[in-house]
Amino acid sequence: MARTRFAYIVFVVLSLPVLMVGTALALLFLLLIFRPPILGDAAIPMGPEIEIPDSRYDLRLYGGPAPEETYFYILFADAPYQSYQSRTLGPLNIDVETVPSVEKEDEGVYRITWGTGPNAPFTVIDVKHRKYIEDSNPDNARNEPFQLEHQ
Repeated sequence: MARTRFAYIVFVVLSLPVLMVGTALALLFLLLIFRPPILGDAAIPMGPEIEIPDSRYDLRLYGGPAPEETYFYILFADAPYQSYQSRTLGPLNIDVETVPSVEKEDEGVYRITWGTGPNAPFTVIDVKHRKYIEDSNPDNARNEPFQLEHQ
């Protein structure tokens, strides 16, 4: 009787660390799969959501972490909800507190400008033909069609 009780105690004492290590590994695996963004790793929404008139689209400005302060924008659509690939505006000095201006240039063509002046960042979007006409980043392609984020 004493031997079985001793064997039982030894079994419990030795199996607890194994169970604890297994649980820790399982939790680590889940954390790697569903990891939350680390500060400095995620983009930060900047300013208000910009609704493009007479369309199902809206545009949002995002900024990367300092010190680069690289800004980019993402186009979204609703009914059904869709997210399109982001386009970078580059490292800029944008006053994100200022509400961007939306000007109609042509039927279905809108210019969104962040700030004022000749060097203010902007994008021109054609919602009728679903393409980016141009923006203030010279590295971005002109007349590029909207592409879904996961294509």
